[in-house]
Amino acid sequence: MAADILLYGATYVPVGDDQTQHLEFTRDIAERMNRKFGDLFIVPKPVAQQHQFFGNDQGLRIKDLVEPDQKDE
Repeated sequence: MAADILLYGATYVPVGDDQTQHLEFTRDIAERMNRKFGDLFIVPKPVAQQHQFFGNDQGLRIKDLVEPDQKDE
């Protein structure tokens, strides 16, 4: 997952609550590589800032394609 995010230089990555640890791990990798080798990667925004950007106070939820209202809050 980290390679997919860093490859495309994504600043905002829509992740669910179950994937936040992957995003934080990706941020750590990007920051360490940038410290060691210069500015190679764009560091994705922290999860809290992403929730603010996407207008959610929690992680994004993928809805059922057959019944889109099934997983409403």
